[in-house]
Amino acid sequence: MQPQVALRPQALEPDGLVLAVLRTSGDVLRTALQRIEAAPELLALATRVVVLDPRPLTAASRPAGAGLPDGLLRVVRRPGADAPAALAAVLAAALTEAAARAVLVVEDRAVLDPEALVAAAVRSVGSAAGDVVGLVDPSSADASPRAWWAAVLPFDALRAVGSALPEAGGLALADLVLRADAAGFRPAALRAPGPARTATAAERVRIALLHEPVAARSRVLAGGLARQLRALVRLRHRAAAQEQAELLAVLGERPRRAAPGALPADAVRLHVRLWLAWPALRRRAREGALERASAAAWAERNDAPGMDGERERAGRRPAGLQWRAWATSKRGTSAA
Repeated sequence: MQPQVALRPQALEPDGLVLAVLRTSGDVLRTALQRIEAAPELLALATRVVVLDPRPLTAASRPAGAGLPDGLLRVVRRPGADAPAALAAVLAAALTEAAARAVLVVEDRAVLDPEALVAAAVRSVGSAAGDVVGLVDPSSADASPRAWWAAVLPFDALRAVGSALPEAGGLALADLVLRADAAGFRPAALRAPGPARTATAAERVRIALLHEPVAARSRVLAGGLARQLRALVRLRHRAAAQEQAELLAVLGERPRRAAPGALPADAVRLHVRLWLAWPALRRRAREGALERASAAAWAERNDAPGMDGERERAGRRPAGLQWRAWATSKRGTSAA
């Protein structure tokens, strides 16, 4: 069920910005706020810093923010809120700020780069079209909104999507950006250091089905199926390699080492050889079981009351391979 948020129009000033931080832990949030406090250019743009606290009320405490100007910090408590509900709550709180026209949403887990945040805010707030601007880690190969770790969302874009706020797990921010894009607000990306968003194949496929064109959906689905197939092949190969190692150990051989993630070129030949050797392995296993059973019989016979154990004490025991032929009857002791 999608979270419902009432979005009300406000008389906005053209240069106001709300900085919203999604809270996950006190220590990490403290570091994030300290970096914000040390960035006067960012504080000059922000009319409010909104922090979302999803922890239980019994564990809630005021986050570190003593260095922020008085009245700048606002804590919104939503105990147990998941990612979509948390984002919806923090955006609803931002929309009540009459002196702003956009909200900059970041995660407290992000290694905040104040200069990058300022650049994104200036680009969005200073744009007549009110672009949706996101920050993408330079190391991420995916420059789409799914790889954004922060975004500047104009209030006009939030009003355009209305109550259809995100419902996509950890990709809630990406989902919201793509909804704004569908409503006619142009997204733009800035390369800035930060934690690249990593999503499972299932989440990426879901986002593609929700928002991307038919051709893009086909490519994403094909890529997702190919990744799943490769993963299954790798898992099956690892299981087969473990079985091969155990069988080779019985044969007294060492398994060949292959490059990480690579399938050995002689895998088929090795499977065939092990398959052909399997009857001999089973026969040897049966013989070993017989030898162990004969050894147990010998020990039982030697320890029986009234039996002469002189040969064993003198070390004149039959060889191990002769255990199967050793007599288990109690009529005499010289079967060898």
